Amino acid sequence: MSTRSLVRQLDSAVARPAVPASFSDAELTGDPDDTGEWGVHPFGGEITGSRTFDGVTIPGAGRVGWLFGTDRWRDGEFFRYEITALDLL
Repeated sequence: MSTRSLVRQLDSAVARPAVPASFSDAELTGDPDDTGEWGVHPFGGEITGSRTFDGVTIPGAGRVGWLFGTDRWRDGEFFRYEITALDLL
C-alpha cells in the first residue's frame, strides 16, 4: 500500500509502516502563512511511535502540518499527538 492510499483513504487503509515513518503525498488547500491568500500547499507528517493495545498495533505518536518535506516544515507543524489508551469495540 502506498502512502498516497494511507493519506487519501484513512477510513479504509491498512498500513504497517516502519517507525519512524512519514507521509507526504498530499497537497491541501489552505493558508499556512496566514496571509489571507488560500492555495495548494504540501501537507504531511511523521509517525514517531507505535503502541500496542490488546494485540493491535497502531501509530501511537506523531505530528502533522503544512509545508512537510520543505525547509519550512518546522514552521508549518501544528498538531502533535500521542495515543495513551484505546478501547477496542
